[in-house]
Amino acid sequence: MKEITRIHLAKTAYDIEVTAKKQLEKYITSLESYTQDADVLADVEIRMTELLAERKVQPGGVIAADDVAAIRAQLGEPYEFADDSGDIAVGSTETKASSGRRLYRSVDDAMLGGVLSGVAAYFKINPLWTRLAFILVLFGSFGFASLVYILFWIMTPQARTATEKLQMAGKDVTVNSIKEINAQEEVARPNHTARTVQTILSVGLGSLSALSALGTFALSLWLVIAALGSNTMIVEATNDFAGLGDGAAWVAWLLFWVVVTGMLLLTSLFALISYAFFAKKTTKKIIISGIVIMVLGVASVATVLGVGSTQSLRVANESRSLVRETKATITKEFNSVTAVKVTVRQTEASNGQSYFLANPVVRYVVDEGPARYELSALPTAKLAINTEGENATINLEIPASYRNSFVQPAVTVYGPALSEVSVNELKSNSDRNNVQFTYEGTRQDALTVQGSNGGSINVSGRYESATVKGRGIVDLSSSTVALLVVQSEQGLNVSAGTIRDLQVTQPDVCPSGSYGENDTRVTVASVTTGKITYNGSELPANTHRTNCAAVIIDEDETYSDVY
Repeated sequence: MKEITRIHLAKTAYDIEVTAKKQLEKYITSLESYTQDADVLADVEIRMTELLAERKVQPGGVIAADDVAAIRAQLGEPYEFADDSGDIAVGSTETKASSGRRLYRSVDDAMLGGVLSGVAAYFKINPLWTRLAFILVLFGSFGFASLVYILFWIMTPQARTATEKLQMAGKDVTVNSIKEINAQEEVARPNHTARTVQTILSVGLGSLSALSALGTFALSLWLVIAALGSNTMIVEATNDFAGLGDGAAWVAWLLFWVVVTGMLLLTSLFALISYAFFAKKTTKKIIISGIVIMVLGVASVATVLGVGSTQSLRVANESRSLVRETKATITKEFNSVTAVKVTVRQTEASNGQSYFLANPVVRYVVDEGPARYELSALPTAKLAINTEGENATINLEIPASYRNSFVQPAVTVYGPALSEVSVNELKSNSDRNNVQFTYEGTRQDALTVQGSNGGSINVSGRYESATVKGRGIVDLSSSTVALLVVQSEQGLNVSAGTIRDLQVTQPDVCPSGSYGENDTRVTVASVTTGKITYNGSELPANTHRTNCAAVIIDEDETYSDVY
């Protein structure tokens, strides 16, 4: 069994047989007798590690006597390649010792990190061209190229030794080339520009990262204090995010602590980046730590999304399984109504907790058969249709529930043609329900539509005249309308296709903070008569805008999403 010991070549650790170590020490001692140049000797050791790698001896591997003999044979004896002044080369003066062109960062003529200078040296071009190309790519990628630059800065080693600088330039590692590099470095001026830019960048980005670390830590601490001080805050926040319900409080707290852990990981990452910038170095330990933190951060995000999505899907399936389909006839008196008012109300939760808002769909279909309705909703939803003479009300009550985010009530009422439909001001614990009401008519003389905040009304059919009042969104794009009369308040949006006549009354003064023409507008594809009546005055059928409202005659804008 051969005895093994440990040595270092170019700061790289190897195991070596004792006999091989004696041979290598003897060889290095003989080299030192021919030159005292530390840089040259350092390059000799670097070249030895390269030759060992070619012989499949990796760092930490065992160097045998055969490996030492091979190195000595390839490098040669000192007396074979020493010049008159006693300098030596990493190989004979005539023999090429280059291991090929390699990419390094060139900091000798760098403006920042030496990445672009190194690329220029690798491709044997002027660094000016790589810098100009990078500036163009930087603007073309909207700054994304800067991230690529930083990545190359971290991953690409700096050309420090003469051997690395010669390999970067693709030159042979010989005595003359090493002497030339050393001579150039002796007379070269220090690159103050790169040092100044690097210092400014390091201090700036380091400070920014440190402030980010403090900010994320303070936010994490505030969330923990706020959560521990309130028993319902986390559950409410989770319900707003995924609608999991009261029975999933453990899920809410699990997600909360995972989020806090993720924020602390982000704090650690910012702190690590800050340290790297202030220390002006990126060691393997820093890089590995950063990778571990990012992997754990991605895992925490995946956990939140995975658990939240899984529980949300579970509740969604449970909610849909509870939906009931109800069909029933309406009293005969309903066949005589001419006006219908729709009212939707969401009651408050018994525990005072707020949940997703209801977004019910209510359809009224003109039908010659008996009056009837169809309801698709959770059993807790209540529908009441009341008739009083020619007027009727459709009242839908929706108890507040986390299941509203997964199951929305849908009501379809079949009845006679109406002369007026309206949606009441919606009432709920937040007054922000969004009702989608649809009136599907056939052919009739006149129809009046009363809009309301928090809802949209869609009308289809053929009408000699249609009058729109109130607020909200009213869409007659699917209707054929001869005369359109709009009597709008602040906050009414009306859209229609091609019509014959248009009469519009809009506010000419508006409160501060209104959305102007996007808040109150009438949009039609075209007006065949070529004229409109606007606030009592006859005007050409063109687009008219004020600070408070607008009438837009433009087919391209009729169907655009302006809400």
